[in-house]
Amino acid sequence: MDIQVAASELLRGAGGDFLAAVGRLEDALSQAGVYERVMHRVKRRELERVEIMDYKPQFKRHFRSLNLESRQEYYSVEDADERLLPAPHGKIIKARGIALFARLDGKIVGIAALLRGD
Repeated sequence: MDIQVAASELLRGAGGDFLAAVGRLEDALSQAGVYERVMHRVKRRELERVEIMDYKPQFKRHFRSLNLESRQEYYSVEDADERLLPAPHGKIIKARGIALFARLDGKIVGIAALLRGD
């Protein structure tokens, strides 16, 4: 009984309903843990550093090398790739497609291209 009274006095002295606050904290943690919350903030901060840019002639070599790298790792390089990759301006941009580049800390780290299907 003395322990319960002492604990109650301590909780009242802390202000508010401690057990309700613990319950709300547990509910919040069940939605997303501390690790997930920290990683979300880290990723958001890193994404803010990435620049997305349209195709420029100086990006031509990056277009080819990054595409080849991903195709070799995840797919296979096909004849159509061999024709397209060396000439992104002529085969994509002039054909009303789009090529986007991601730059992080001055280095091209990613690419995406869309070709019109009509």
